[in-house]
Amino acid sequence: MNFTNPPKGEWRRRVNQNCKRCIYDPAQAGTWRQQVTLCSVSECFIWLIRPVSKDYIALMDADQGHHRTTDDAISRAAAVVEGDHDADLYDDTSKVPL
Repeated sequence: MNFTNPPKGEWRRRVNQNCKRCIYDPAQAGTWRQQVTLCSVSECFIWLIRPVSKDYIALMDADQGHHRTTDDAISRAAAVVEGDHDADLYDDTSKVPL
């Protein structure tokens, strides 16, 4: 294979494949893209070009240090995307601002 001029889409396919193989856990919440979006290994040489899900902004807003699990971040992001804009501002049980 010629690495200086790969077929169209080959680099993206390989990056996607690498990230999915590295972090995706089907037993955890979310799609593989959502889990890769929440990847925190910023030292990885392909972290900046990792695949991200369509709800990237909501996921990243929901994961600003206030949530303990990927499942929680994905649930809160889904609520924001569905229109519950207070979901990322309040703790679910106490409605106390985070």
